[in-house]
Amino acid sequence: MIVDGIERVLPETQGLVQRTLVLRDQLLPPKVEQTRETPAWDISLNGIPILYPGYIAPTLEMTSGRSEIWRAVNTAGGAMFDLQLLYDDIPQPLRIVSLDAVPTNSQNSKRRGTPITLTN
Repeated sequence: MIVDGIERVLPETQGLVQRTLVLRDQLLPPKVEQTRETPAWDISLNGIPILYPGYIAPTLEMTSGRSEIWRAVNTAGGAMFDLQLLYDDIPQPLRIVSLDAVPTNSQNSKRRGTPITLTN
């Protein structure tokens, strides 16, 4: 479920391009040799496989200097994901505006939220 309305709480998000990033786990192909180090699952982003052992993530094309809202959805059964935005292999800051549809620093949506900036 996607909850709309962040622009009513954080007006600076009005009119931004919005993307939904769906992360999920999937079984490894049968041809992968199973060892103690082999994970039980591969992952995918919006249906694009991110395969063991390289785990090369797909590239998202953006317009330089333009902010976007990304809704990251973890649909994996038992996996947690660390997300990172890279440009030329250099981590870039991410502004988190909400978690689980609640604006950050809003005290459960009882007041206007404030974004959190993270660089991972």
